[in-house]
Amino acid sequence: MSLLTSYSLLSYHGQQVAHRWLGWIAISNGAIHSIVALSFGRPLEHKGVGVSGLVASLALLAMIILSPLRLYARTYETTVNAHVALSISLLGSLWYHLYALPSPSWLGLIYLNTAIGILVIGCLLSCVHVLYRSYRTGWHPGVLSIRQLTDAIQITIEVPRPWTFRAGQHIYLRVIGMGIRALWQSHPFTVAWWDQNRVTLLIRPRGGFTRRLLLYSGCRLHGLVEGPFGTEHDLRPYGAIIMFASGVGIAAQVPYIRRVLEGHDTSQACTQSIALYWQLDSEGAHQEWVKEWMDELLRRDMHYILSIFVFVSGNYNDPLACPRGAECFGEHHRVNRIFGDLDVTTTLCGELSNRRGKTAVVVCAGPAMADVVRHTVRNALRRNVTLLELGVWPGPSGGGPMIAVPPVS
Repeated sequence: MSLLTSYSLLSYHGQQVAHRWLGWIAISNGAIHSIVALSFGRPLEHKGVGVSGLVASLALLAMIILSPLRLYARTYETTVNAHVALSISLLGSLWYHLYALPSPSWLGLIYLNTAIGILVIGCLLSCVHVLYRSYRTGWHPGVLSIRQLTDAIQITIEVPRPWTFRAGQHIYLRVIGMGIRALWQSHPFTVAWWDQNRVTLLIRPRGGFTRRLLLYSGCRLHGLVEGPFGTEHDLRPYGAIIMFASGVGIAAQVPYIRRVLEGHDTSQACTQSIALYWQLDSEGAHQEWVKEWMDELLRRDMHYILSIFVFVSGNYNDPLACPRGAECFGEHHRVNRIFGDLDVTTTLCGELSNRRGKTAVVVCAGPAMADVVRHTVRNALRRNVTLLELGVWPGPSGGGPMIAVPPVS
């Protein structure tokens, strides 16, 4: 799935939908086949065709039981590993079911063997990919350091060889040194920043694996890395870019700002203004999370097209003061910190009314803010406005597709 995300035109969300529907088609075909076979009075045999068919049917039934999103979210690793094991059982039983027929279906065997061959080649390529990304010389994989921040975790991975990253990409990480259970867990994380030989991840602890990472704060462990995966949405053709983020959603926005500024410096971007609105629950969070990255972005912004607005809704450094109003920082006052809630509707309507030409509205936030941004863009009655909804890993869902608001006559 991850390789398809990187080398196909479908987004990760689109491939999830395709995977889900293909699965339901296979389940319905298997159910129809079983009903027809039983309707002709063919009893289940203790070995051979009947047993293999029964195993395949039970595997499909177990996949149906594991399919609800609520169960999948609570037991991520268990469900994924069980899904893989059931898929292998299904393929093996189907192969034996076709081979053990009195008159084997050679066409069916060719199709099934082709699918099994593609799956095996994909698994081998994945293993080679992990070894290439994680090892250089010797038997020691890449080193990663864990740093605990305010309501977040920052992981810096020292990669053995330079990588080529793009905005919107993610990697899969296995950590060595957290026990055998963690070694078998591969989790996706959004790449928030990268240098020549370092990759940085910004993670919001939720539960399970990410919560246990807090116990290893300040430690240097080893990790196996697979990736990067995902495709980048090209924002360089847009004259104005308006970004909204809440909390750790800034991890998905920073790489796009960096890519646009790089394109602007080389005269490959048409962007004339970038406005970033970031909602936080804690005053000191942004100083720990992305201060170094923001300083680097402002340093690269030689034409002063970037404006940053940080809204702090609570947990002030001085609870008695309860500061209100706004504070300006940086050269040309490009960084503004406002104490209070972000009024998304008023802010976005004001931005859209002042912009002309192609405009991109990019959001990576919680459901409430994302819904408001989506509703406001669709009601803006503006041409050439594109809404891009980004996903951040780990999260409840992956990144959504780019949605172009249809022109209104």
